[in-house]
Parts: sequence; structure tokens; C-alpha cells
Amino acid sequence: MVANIETVDAEAQLRVPETNVPQIAGDSTTTSAVRRRRGRDFRRYWVAGAVDAMGSHAATIVVPLIVLGAGGSVTLAGAVATLSIGVETLVEPVAGVLADRVSRRSMMIVAALFAAAAALALALVVAQDGYRLDVVVALVLAEAIATASYGAAAQGAIRQLLPPDDPQPALAALQARDQGAALVGPPVGGLLFSLTRWAPLLFNAISYVVTAVLVAGIRTDLTPTAAVDRERVDREPEDPRDSFLQSSRAGLRLVFGHPFLRFALSWGAGINAVFATVYYVVLLNAASSGASAAAIGVLLGVASGLGLVGSLAAPTVLRRVAPTKLIPLTSWVMVVLVAAMGLTGELFAQGLLLGTVLLISPAVSILFQSYAIATVPVEMQGRAGGVMGFFLGLSLLAAPVSAGLMVQWLAGWAVTTVLAALLALLAVYARTGTQALLDCASAIEEDLADASESSEPSESSQAPESEVEA
Repeated sequence: MVANIETVDAEAQLRVPETNVPQIAGDSTTTSAVRRRRGRDFRRYWVAGAVDAMGSHAATIVVPLIVLGAGGSVTLAGAVATLSIGVETLVEPVAGVLADRVSRRSMMIVAALFAAAAALALALVVAQDGYRLDVVVALVLAEAIATASYGAAAQGAIRQLLPPDDPQPALAALQARDQGAALVGPPVGGLLFSLTRWAPLLFNAISYVVTAVLVAGIRTDLTPTAAVDRERVDREPEDPRDSFLQSSRAGLRLVFGHPFLRFALSWGAGINAVFATVYYVVLLNAASSGASAAAIGVLLGVASGLGLVGSLAAPTVLRRVAPTKLIPLTSWVMVVLVAAMGLTGELFAQGLLLGTVLLISPAVSILFQSYAIATVPVEMQGRAGGVMGFFLGLSLLAAPVSAGLMVQWLAGWAVTTVLAALLALLAVYARTGTQALLDCASAIEEDLADASESSEPSESSQAPESEVEA
């Protein structure tokens, strides 16, 4: 639950959390059989997300080519991609409210099957000669709506599937899964497209069906009310008659009213905006220098590979570096790396510097995610994720245009200087986050103590979950 953040004394302000990644309240009395079942369900959840992400990455890379094949311009191809991201961003908060009202498992299954239908329809349309551009755009947007809905439900379900006493390795596995899919998916899509233009879309449709089947195999009850009952929290339940608007406002109040969540969102949005711009600057510089598509692919592959290494190394980093040092240290290293990009025009060197950023960032990402999951009430995980996803998505929309204008009107060193200066401001702001993190850690420890006191082992408290496993 979200505890009130009160002023602490000077000694407490200097206290670093005992664990860099917090435990999650609840489930302290579950049996080993229930924990094993939860572990199996998490593995299904992990594989489902991997299959889904790989199919999506394989299809996304060929959508612009399909738009061009229908007679659209390069500008229109980019506009369709931007519109798809925009629709997905707008749907996220609404889907987050729904994810806090229904079974998240059922919502994931329905969304995956809806996305499969849209992807299959798109494959059938593209398989025909003279396919219509408006139909392609409509199906791409339909898939974006389903993707946002699946993502909101999946985000809301994470807390119910993570190991409560040691979530760090599981979160790192999720981060590595996403990086691996981003690394493998595009080459698979390119290979399938070289065979026939509809093959990546069919692959995407099949991946959604497989995802739905895997999610259907999850046995943990993923309804928000069941999660509240398992955690045995003393919290006033929400009125189910509340409107969508009232529930949405509750999510906004939660995120912007909590110091750490507010910092994580604002700092993360700033970092996302800057590095999305850096990403497009590197691509535009590569294209303008005459680099081949293969060379650009190698550049992005190296960067994604370093991101995967960073995800795998994140648990070790989090064990050895205090969170109050990790956030500002990572911020200033990012400043140095981006500034260094202005000192070289070598394509591979810029890709290596970009990859180094992806190498060091997963640890902070996992740190933020773990504290957010432990802080947000389990019945509000969908809304909180939707609100944060919405604003983080908005921070990315201007990146392509900003990068294009900067590359066109500024010298290379000036572009990186401006971006490094923005990162320096965020690094200064990161000092605010260290105090918010300490306050958040203190509140989480209080919640864990309260949950432990309210769930003392007893026959009455353990019998229901044992019976479920039986």
C-alpha cells in the first residue's frame, strides 16, 4: 500500500535501504507448493511476453515497406508509424483502468486474440496485389489498440507473479527478455520479408495466438480483488460503481501525488526524450553519410546486444551499488557518453557509445520498476502503469522531428552539446530522486512490517491457499 510520506530526522535521511530492490508486501505465509505454482506461472508469463515481443518487432520493421508498396510516400510511412505509437499511447490509460476492474489474465487473452485477428487480416490483405493503403492503416491501428490493452493488463499482473521476497532476478529477466526480442525480432522480420511480404505479418499473428495459449495456462488468479485478499491489506476497497473518469483521476493522483513516482516519471520521461532523439540523430547521421542498410543494421545490433548484456548484469550492479549512488552516477555517465559522440563522426564509434548507454541503463530501470511495483497498491497497478506509460510515450513522439531539425540546422558537435546539456540538467535533478527513494524505502519497510503483523501464520490464514493448490 502507499504509505504517507512524512518528514524523517537527519539520521534517517542518510540511511541507505538495506536492500537495493525492495521486497513486495504480502504472500508471507504461502506454502512452498503455491510458490512453485507461482514460479511456473511467471515462466509462462515470461515466455508469452518474449513470443509477443519478437513477433511485434518482426512486423514493425516491415510496416513502412508495406505502406511504400501500397503507393505511399516515405513521409506517409513515417506518419503511419508515429500514428500507431500515438494511438497506443492514448489507449494505455483507458486500458489501465480496465485492467484494474477485470481479470488481467482474461484481458491479456482477449487482447492477444484480437491482435492476432488484426495481424492475420493484414497479412491476407497484403498478400493480394493492389492492396489498399487505408485498409492497411486501419488494421495497423486496430493492432495498436490491442497491443496497448495487452500491455496494460500484463503490467498490472507483474506484482501478482513476481517472487515477493526476491523480485530482482525476475525483473532483470523481464528486461533481458525485451532486449533480446528487440535484438532478434527485426532480423527475423527482414528475413521473412525477403521471402514474401506477408510472411512477417503471419508470423506476428501466430505469435499472438501462442501468447494467448501461454497466458491461458497461468493458474494464479490475476483479478485485482484476489490480489488484495492474498496480501491481506487493511485498505478501504474502491466502489465498483466509480466511473472510468473517477478511476482515471485516482491513478493520476497516485502517480503525481507520490514523491518517488513523480520523480521516476519526470526523470524517466526526460531521459527517454533525450535518448530517443540521440537514437534518431545517430540513424540520420548514418544515412546522410551514405552508410548501407547492412551497416546500420550492424550498428543497431551492437547497441541492442550491449543492452542485453546490461540487463543480464543488472542484478549484480544492484547488489553492489547503493541506489542513492546509482541514479546520479548513471545520469552523469550518460552526459559524458553523449558529449563524446560529438568528438567522433565514425559510425561504429557512435553506435558503441549509444550501446554503452543501453549497457548502463537497465539497472536504473529495474530499480525504478521494482520500487514502483512495491509502492503502488496491487489493485491500482494497471492505472499507475497506464498513466506512466502514457506520459513516457508522449515524451517519445517529438524525437524524430527534433532529431531531423537538429541534424539539418546544427553542426554535429552542437547537436550533442545541446543533448548533453539537457542530460546534465536531468543529472542535477537526480539529486531530488535520492531523497524520494529513501522516503519510499522507509514507507515500503513499514508496509512490509504491517503486512507481516496482519498475516501471522495460522491455520485459518493458510488453509485457503493450500486448498487451492490441492
